[in-house]
Amino acid sequence: MRVATGLRRSRRAIRKETVQWTVLGLSQFVGWVTRYVRDASGNVMAVYQADTLSERPIYGSSRLGNLTYASKPGYLTVGYKQYELSNHLRNVQAVVSDRIHMQPDCTWAEVISRSDYYPFGLEMTGRTESAGYRYGFNGKEKDTPGMGGGGNTYD
Repeated sequence: MRVATGLRRSRRAIRKETVQWTVLGLSQFVGWVTRYVRDASGNVMAVYQADTLSERPIYGSSRLGNLTYASKPGYLTVGYKQYELSNHLRNVQAVVSDRIHMQPDCTWAEVISRSDYYPFGLEMTGRTESAGYRYGFNGKEKDTPGMGGGGNTYD
């Protein structure tokens, strides 16, 4: 569902196995609904799936990544922040975690996903390893397989 500005307000995920048929032959929705909370500028501030907070974007001058778990006050939890490494076109080239690995002569972050794109957003085969990160080409949200474009569209 979209609002007047064209931004996505919610998304309903329906897959073939989540539709149940009643005795009268009517379909019944069994999937989930994704809801977006936005600020006055239209930036996504929180994402809810099935009425549960699933992620909060991290912002600087633009979206820098996501926080997928809220720790208790006073505790430090690592591995739940995902930072985007984007190019000048806002294509998300790689996503790294806040979980770092250290050795005496080097330090590196855990890579969650990486992608290269052809013009107009097609992911290059053999140059893409994705672990389900929801943003990609031009910083847009990917639609998962079974929804609309069959996993090859962006919003």
